[in-house]
Amino acid sequence: MTTGRKLALVPGTRLLDIGCGWGSLPLYAAQEHHVQVTAVTLAREQAVYVREQVRVRGLEHLVEVMCQGYRGITCSAFDAVAAVEMGEHAGDDECPAFAAVSVAVAVTVTTFGLSGGQEDPGRRALATALTRVWGLRLTIHIARRAGGHGEDPRYEAMPANRGRIMDRGPWRPTRHPNCFGDFCIRWGLFLVACDGGWQATAMSVISPLVMSVLLIHESGKRLLERHMAHRTGWDTYVAHTSGFFLRPPRSDR
Repeated sequence: MTTGRKLALVPGTRLLDIGCGWGSLPLYAAQEHHVQVTAVTLAREQAVYVREQVRVRGLEHLVEVMCQGYRGITCSAFDAVAAVEMGEHAGDDECPAFAAVSVAVAVTVTTFGLSGGQEDPGRRALATALTRVWGLRLTIHIARRAGGHGEDPRYEAMPANRGRIMDRGPWRPTRHPNCFGDFCIRWGLFLVACDGGWQATAMSVISPLVMSVLLIHESGKRLLERHMAHRTGWDTYVAHTSGFFLRPPRSDR
């Protein structure tokens, strides 16, 4: 099963399956990979069915079925988290919170799991760190925008700031935090993909190289700055703030 491979399931892995449905993933993970599974579902009928399948297959020591919402999960010692086809069931009001939590968990856990076959712990840690940079940013972005907020409503609410440059938070060390985040995740995923020999590395490097050129020199940074140049304070912002890579703002001398 592709999901099991992507989650890097091995004996002893602790898997949380949110919205387990009729138990396909937890039963497979426990039976084939000897994984410790916590399966969560809101449907009582599904919980009853999965528990019966667990009993019939003799997997009681590996699978725990919880009939409750995901907010009620109190334990957090998991190596992998799955939420297969769960998003559409969260509901309109809860989608922002569920999406934000899912992104935060998925970026870290999935990237670390995908890189599990690499023999170099340093490269694995770097790949996870690079993708996690954007995971944190994307989590905040999804939660705020899905709730109808802009990047910083306090800044936007001040009349004196209308039409001015946003130079706080992620925009302080770089003029393009979104593009820089994309850059990080492209190279982070490349580090995961390039473990299959020089042929795979040569093919995989094309994507991050092309995206880096586009983000720094073409449709990313250049296009956005063309539309921002008329804003009040833009020239000062450019003089003080990095155009792409993170660094502390220059001070006036």
